[in-house]
Amino acid sequence: MGPRHAVSIAIGMVFIAAGIAHFTHAGFFESLVPAQFGTGRGAVNATTGVLTIGIGLAFLLLRLRRFARWLAITLLLLTLPVTAYRALHPAVAKSVGLSPTLLGTALVAWVSMIALVWWATKADDENPKL
Repeated sequence: MGPRHAVSIAIGMVFIAAGIAHFTHAGFFESLVPAQFGTGRGAVNATTGVLTIGIGLAFLLLRLRRFARWLAITLLLLTLPVTAYRALHPAVAKSVGLSPTLLGTALVAWVSMIALVWWATKADDENPKL
């Protein structure tokens, strides 16, 4: 097993754990859903949880890994503006009980995860020999 394969499996496990957390800590994750969703915050959280688990499972199956790449990057890009907004507005972060410093770190982690997903799921012909 090469390093990209191992990282892909690790990413899959992280996505599965995060998806499960959407259900085991639903109140917390619903508080992260923008207020504009109103009473639909629970549905948004549940949908995101199911998608996140599905993406994680796709990372574990070699044939679905490149598909998982696009799903994961799409989900991360869709949630990046909310993460950035909270990181740039400390009062909003505090209103949901999060440290602004933590959200700044989360923003860096989000961008890093996008890059890691891309790297880990590249086909061999996409990886130039260094």
